[in-house]
Amino acid sequence: DSFKFRFWDKDLKDYMRSVNLDKVFDDKSVIAEQCTGLKDKNGTLIYEGDIVKKYTFIDYDGQGCEPDKYLDKVDIGVVYITASKGVVLRRAKTLLTENPYKEKELLPKEKRYKATKLVACRSEVVGNIHENPELLGGK
Repeated sequence: DSFKFRFWDKDLKDYMRSVNLDKVFDDKSVIAEQCTGLKDKNGTLIYEGDIVKKYTFIDYDGQGCEPDKYLDKVDIGVVYITASKGVVLRRAKTLLTENPYKEKELLPKEKRYKATKLVACRSEVVGNIHENPELLGGK
């Protein structure tokens, strides 16, 4: 899947249905977006240019997490592939932060101070930078 591409036509403001690969990479009005090879929590392939919500959970015991109970924060950003860091979120912003240390009743006292490892358990494609810039605060 990581060798799949999709192509955004800046003039038509839409993804192209068919492309001539001999010409598309030289066309300045076309943006090529590579598939990361990753799938979100719904099984949707994630491409460069996708806007993704990343849900971060605190893993209290190293055995995974219960997403509804231990949610730490939700970030949103644009997916990019870099040579040095791999797949990253840029222009990310935090939408929600829930710190379980503030919610004393959330955990039994003996587990309250064992949060050492952060686990990004889930991600979800919610749009792309071309069709949904408002998700990042743009127009």
